[in-house]
Amino acid sequence: MRRVIIREVTGQTLADAAEGGETLSITNGGVLCGVLIPVTLRWVEALVDQHLSRFVESIRYGEKELAHTAEGYVPVLPDSSAETAQGANEGSASIVTPGIRRVSIRDFSGTAIEEAAQQGCLIGITNGRVLSAVVIPVTQRWVEYLVNQNLSRILAGIARGEEEAQLDVGAGRLGATARQAAFAE
Repeated sequence: MRRVIIREVTGQTLADAAEGGETLSITNGGVLCGVLIPVTLRWVEALVDQHLSRFVESIRYGEKELAHTAEGYVPVLPDSSAETAQGANEGSASIVTPGIRRVSIRDFSGTAIEEAAQQGCLIGITNGRVLSAVVIPVTQRWVEYLVNQNLSRILAGIARGEEEAQLDVGAGRLGATARQAAFAE
């Protein structure tokens, strides 16, 4: 994962990351504030593959609703068009779908990441009105949650590192061979 300062996130940066298939960490003032995932055809295909059963279920549900509509039943759907139109009038940032906030690459900033984090949503970065990347805001609360969920792995990694350091210090070149044998099991 390559680190990028938020001011360096440009269309070219997104294109390079997409071409290289790399995820970027975004920093603002030297602090990690987001993880950027370039949107590529390969990434979209992987999402579809992972969630195909949900897509099929949604299609079946939609077909069932259409059958009910033909019988005279009209489902009431929430009107999100007013919300989307209101967001479009406020500037380039708007809610595209629940949980994703669309931001033009020109308007992408630390403030946009902070607002998305407070709203608990992702950021969809557009470049020329085309979705180019998705940003996951990183908050202190999220980091604490990840650490708590993975604390046993973190502690095991620290213990393994300490054991490796002790083997290397005590035996020199022989330590590398001993370490390989110890961890090969």
